[in-house]
This record gives sequence, structure tokens and C-alpha cells, in this order.
Amino acid sequence: MPKPSLWSPLDLESLIKYAYLFGSVCPAKGMGEAIVVLGVNKDIMISHLEQISKATEQSRHTVVIMDGASWHCDDIGNEFNNVSIINSPLFSRAEPY
Repeated sequence: MPKPSLWSPLDLESLIKYAYLFGSVCPAKGMGEAIVVLGVNKDIMISHLEQISKATEQSRHTVVIMDGASWHCDDIGNEFNNVSIINSPLFSRAEPY
């Protein structure tokens, strides 16, 4: 018998195995945008870019650096005139401090 929950009569822990956090930050302003989703694909990434685009001030431009994930396609930023995508090289890594 599922245990009751404030949000649902079902035990949500048994239904949700993973959640993904898409996040961005503006170091100059100390602000960020984020969404939490249960799966990832190109459409969800475009939704996150749309969120970033709307949060970007009119006179500003945003640069998003992405890794080689399958949903980080070359064309996902095409519909935003204030967002540019930079794809990091495959197998790139940050050097330790």
C-alpha cells in the first residue's frame, strides 16, 4: 500500500528515479535560471534556452557553453537572437587548480 503524501496519494519516491537540473548563472549579476525535469531531450534544452533568453536584458547577449551531450545540437540556439552557443570539444576537461 503506497504511503500518503502531501502532494499525491502515491509514494513519489518510488515513481521518480532521476531528476535533471538545467542551470545557468550570470557571474556579473549573481543571478541564475534553472529548471528541474524528469528527462532530457532537445525540446527541453530549447525551453531552457528560451528561459535564459527571456531573462537576458535587452541590451545584453548571453553565451552558453555546452558539452557533447546528445541534446546539445548545433541548431538549438538558432531561434534566439540574444543567445550564442559554444560547444566545448569532446573529451575536454578542466585542469586542476
